[in-house]
Amino acid sequence: MKTMKLLLVLLLLGTVATSAQEYATRQVQIELADALQANNPVDVTKETSSSQFYYSVYKKVYEGDFVTGISFKGYNLGKELKRHFKVWVEYGNGRGESMTLVYEDDYVIPSGGTEDSYITLLDFMFDKPYEMKLGAKFSVKIESFGDIVDIPLYFESTSRNSTPVSTLHVMSEVKYLKGMVTNQDGNPVVGAEVYLYSNRDDSEYKALTNEDGSYSLRIEESNNVYPITLTATGYTTYVGKSDANVVRLTDAPAESVRDFVLFDKIAYTKDQRATIILPVAPDPEWGSYYRLDRRENNDVIFEYESAPQANVPYVIFPYKNFELNVGDYDLQQEPGSIVVPYPDERDYPVPFAAIYGSYQNTDILYTYTDQHTRFLDLTPDCDTKDEPFMGRIGACRAYMRLISPGLADLSMAFPNYVFSRNPTGITEKHAISNSDVPFCDLQGRRLTQQPRKGVYIRDGRKVVVK
Repeated sequence: MKTMKLLLVLLLLGTVATSAQEYATRQVQIELADALQANNPVDVTKETSSSQFYYSVYKKVYEGDFVTGISFKGYNLGKELKRHFKVWVEYGNGRGESMTLVYEDDYVIPSGGTEDSYITLLDFMFDKPYEMKLGAKFSVKIESFGDIVDIPLYFESTSRNSTPVSTLHVMSEVKYLKGMVTNQDGNPVVGAEVYLYSNRDDSEYKALTNEDGSYSLRIEESNNVYPITLTATGYTTYVGKSDANVVRLTDAPAESVRDFVLFDKIAYTKDQRATIILPVAPDPEWGSYYRLDRRENNDVIFEYESAPQANVPYVIFPYKNFELNVGDYDLQQEPGSIVVPYPDERDYPVPFAAIYGSYQNTDILYTYTDQHTRFLDLTPDCDTKDEPFMGRIGACRAYMRLISPGLADLSMAFPNYVFSRNPTGITEKHAISNSDVPFCDLQGRRLTQQPRKGVYIRDGRKVVVK
């Protein structure tokens, strides 16, 4: 009987969706029961009985899902009961104003079960699938008449609420996510794990890339939003959190294509301001390193550090072009950070600024209205978006947060700028406060202070300072 009804449900589904669409079924328990209660509102032991109750399912069943039935567990210490049931359901925010009759039939309530071992006492498959609308709250009304017994039925319910715990039969559109994972040179990444997870209902999906770097995921709970993580040995980890980098399938076609790039090398370009953090001490010969140090007036001061340390984020001005091989480092650990407190004259319980390192290629989210998040890195590994801030930070890079309103005019300063190391090992420095590569006048002389209005040479090209 139940098989025939399920077939009928699948046939009727064609009335609300195209026949080409694939659907998956799942069981959704509305509340987790921690006790069994007697004298439940679903009292079917009398000659006639009626009950009505309400459920909130906004975290369990989503807009666009189809509810095809409802069931209740418990135990029956007496004989089986033959009853005639009517079930009404209202979808939305109301409480019983416009209910729809979804089930009417004779039903046999089985005997069995104990207080330690429940069985399904009621299981109603609706006359057709009903699409869940916005507002994901609905009420249920049950009426029955027929056999009666002196021994009551015991329905699964929570200790804080006598309403019986119900399980919904839900159908969702199946979506497929496919694509390619390559490295920065366009070569396939074999064996990379593509992982989707939603904390809304703890649903997760995994796939490994094939020999050609392709992957395919079959996603059953498609009315959901999934942050995505990609991992592969010898490559930086990719973590997508922002709207642009999560997998949002609610309105997506049955098959979506998303390609991703994982990096096995991190590139640095001569004289291009960048950031760096490694689980080992970086080589001092790679460039001049600056550590976040303090605030002075309207400047955030970074001080030169001749012996950079492991797990500390730095701003770096490379002396030459060089690359780091990701496989040479263990990046599966907590990245370091540097926090700078407010100046002494300001009595604030929070830090003034912090520079955070990242061992992953990940999204950085703007979280508070009083935080100003800035990328110090001028390389393509960092991608700044307009506020509300949302951008990406490359692996082994760093970003800064200023924690206070009204800090838009603050600038970054790098005193004693170290622009080279000569073959004798002598470090050449200039006292310059600048947020980028140094300026020179038209005669090629390097400036020792911030340039004023005029024409200058910078990075081998003429620039106009207004």
